[in-house]
Amino acid sequence: SVLPCNWLQIQENSLDPVHLEWLHFDFSNYVLEQLGRTPDVEVHQHKKIAFDVFEHGIIKRRMYKGEDESSPNWTRGHPILFPNILAVGTGDSMSIQIRVPQDDTHTAHYYYQVYTPGGYIPEQESIPVFPLPTPLPDAEGNIPWNDLDTVPGQDIFAWITQGPIARRDRERLGRSDEGIIMLRNLLKDQLKKMQNG
Repeated sequence: SVLPCNWLQIQENSLDPVHLEWLHFDFSNYVLEQLGRTPDVEVHQHKKIAFDVFEHGIIKRRMYKGEDESSPNWTRGHPILFPNILAVGTGDSMSIQIRVPQDDTHTAHYYYQVYTPGGYIPEQESIPVFPLPTPLPDAEGNIPWNDLDTVPGQDIFAWITQGPIARRDRERLGRSDEGIIMLRNLLKDQLKKMQNG
């Protein structure tokens, strides 16, 4: 899908681990209420977050309250492969998200999901491909609630409702935005290296 937003705001969202609490836990329950369903998403709060630069990008780590440093979210983390790929998920359901700038205000977003449910898996003649919904309010401002009950739908909604280019002059970065700052610094460093040949 080509989304009407800047590539950098999508990639920065990947480096904001705390957005998970608000967008994918609390907001998920709100969406379920709007759809007349029972809010049943368990809300996990972060106990600790960290970011590490490695040879291919940044590792984002999180630990929820009640977890310790043996949690896969902490030991393995979620790699953001510089400059435009996110790898996330559990052992039986991994996704690779590839974000490719088309211009200053449009980004092609490829979401490659792999399921390994265990047991016999029949051969496939082709890989299923389908466009992700682009959940935008309609002309009257109505929210497409049916497109917002999934993590990809919620992320896309958050990205595109910021506008084609996010207003960074209005932002107030906090402690949980360390990964965003790290990405911006890596981009600046790489641009300097490129300028210096």
